[in-house]
Amino acid sequence: MKFKIVLSKNAKNCILGHNLKFNNSFLRKGKVLHEDDIELLLKNKIKKIYVAVKSEDDYSEDYSAELIAKHISSINLYKPQITNGRADLYTKKNGMLKINKEKLLKINFLFPEIAVCSLRNFTIVKKGQLLGNVKILPYAVNKKKIKKILINSSFKNIFQIIERNITRVGIIFTSNDNNNIKKEKILKVIDQRLQGFDLKANIVEVCKHNHKALSESIQNILKNKIQLLLIYGESSISDFNAVVPRGIKKSN
Repeated sequence: MKFKIVLSKNAKNCILGHNLKFNNSFLRKGKVLHEDDIELLLKNKIKKIYVAVKSEDDYSEDYSAELIAKHISSINLYKPQITNGRADLYTKKNGMLKINKEKLLKINFLFPEIAVCSLRNFTIVKKGQLLGNVKILPYAVNKKKIKKILINSSFKNIFQIIERNITRVGIIFTSNDNNNIKKEKILKVIDQRLQGFDLKANIVEVCKHNHKALSESIQNILKNKIQLLLIYGESSISDFNAVVPRGIKKSN
């Protein structure tokens, strides 16, 4: 693809390199110019314009974005939505977004004409949510570069959705003074977070803030087929010998 200034009358099938605004109309950059566009340019006395000329060795920006987006997606993503050289990626499922960071950095580093963007890794997402996109920076990309990406299996599945496989949640609070424990306030916050996963707290226990009591409580609560156990200690964890890590270790 080449950029150059051409006479407006000779610009048919060229790609407009910049926006043009008229009294009652507008031509957006990236548009392939047709006969009616040429007439509009000449009518407004625009004799020369800056254009991009795509060669037979190039894929258009939309087609390039679509090919790459399909290649790097997983089965839990919808078909990419393409517009203006950008392929938007949406999730089919509720779950957690998992990005292969190394692959993402590699494709952005090796191909400067292409930008692959995403939400933060491990973001909790809902069905239909935008996860990221593939943006083609020029108006076309050489076919060889696109094919180089497509034959590289290491670029597959950059975007994945991890579905939850947890159904039962348990919570343990440790406290030596039940009157001061802010259990209800904390539970309200936890419930709000769990609802994002369509989960709830199935069992809630309170035990003394010492490793022996915590160990016993862990062993008891796990008998109820709990798959995710949250522990809120009375004091913060300062080292491996603190109550919570010591209690967990003793329970195994």
